[in-house]
Amino acid sequence: TPGGLNNVNAEVSSTLASTALIVLIFMAIVTYGTWVAMSVAEEKGSRVMELMLNAATPFQMLTGKVLGNGAAGLTQYGAVMIAGVVGILLEGPIHQKALGGSASAPFSGLSPAVLAAFLILFLLGFLFYALLYAALGSLVSRQEDVQSATSPLIMILTGGYLASIFAIQMINDTWVVILSYVPFFSPYLMLARVAGGHVQLWEFVMAVVISLASSAVLLFVAARIYSAGVLLYGQRVGLRQVFKAARVSR
Repeated sequence: TPGGLNNVNAEVSSTLASTALIVLIFMAIVTYGTWVAMSVAEEKGSRVMELMLNAATPFQMLTGKVLGNGAAGLTQYGAVMIAGVVGILLEGPIHQKALGGSASAPFSGLSPAVLAAFLILFLLGFLFYALLYAALGSLVSRQEDVQSATSPLIMILTGGYLASIFAIQMINDTWVVILSYVPFFSPYLMLARVAGGHVQLWEFVMAVVISLASSAVLLFVAARIYSAGVLLYGQRVGLRQVFKAARVSR
């Protein structure tokens, strides 16, 4: 029936839209998060970080590093995203003109509400992970070692990405709802829920508040790791070094 066909088309459109936006978030965090970590490692390797710590606090340096490198990278990424979003939004009218008034474009599920949620979750997710990348980047002295230092984050990011793709087909399951509030996975899973129309406003607001609070706590911890990281030269990076750095730094 026409009604059933429209429902199927809407579901397919929602799936395509959420998948595309999730991929964009994943690529941006991995690409520009690594950029932040390499920038920190470069400063440490050249001993510039030690001089800068005499003029600014670790908190100020970490914040500036994340905001500065993040803004530069996301400006570049944003230009590409804006062009893509404009093209996707124009796809609907063009698709209907070409195939008839009843035809729906593959990405017609990209409503203003979904795009707004994408932007908010994108920025929160990048901030959260960029702090982690900067902290781990301070634990190595060479850019060649950044990959090994940040490999745990890559695993978490990839796990969240794959879980969100899998969760699109079971968006109302309990595990999906719970993980959508966890800052490590919230940018993916909450976005998938929003795109599928399965989120109340208070749920989205709660996820945003949790992400902001977690980022504030993470900024304090990451600043301590960042401060102690300048003392770690020629050591093998592991969880023990990370926890020790956070505990002993001032």
